[in-house]
Amino acid sequence: MTYTEAKIYREALYQAHDITARDLRALSSGKRGPMGLTPDHIKQTPEWKSAYRRERQAFERLRNHNAYMAKAFKKEMREERKAKFA
Repeated sequence: MTYTEAKIYREALYQAHDITARDLRALSSGKRGPMGLTPDHIKQTPEWKSAYRRERQAFERLRNHNAYMAKAFKKEMREERKAKFA
C-alpha cells in the first residue's frame, strides 16, 4: 500500500466512524439525563448495544490504521507536515 492509498483509506475509515457515531448519538438524542449522559435504560436496548458495538469497531479500525501509518509512513508524514507549516 502506498502512502496515497493509505491516506485515501484513512479518509474512508474516518467517514465510516462518523456515520456510526452519528447513528449512536441519534439513539440517545433527546433522551439524555440531567448531566448529559445516556440513561441506563437506553443503553440496555438491543439497538443501542448494536450501534455502540459498530461505533467501537469502526473506531478500532481507524486507530489501528493510524498506528500503521505512523510506523510505515513516518518519513512521508513528517515531510507533509513540514511542507504544510513551512
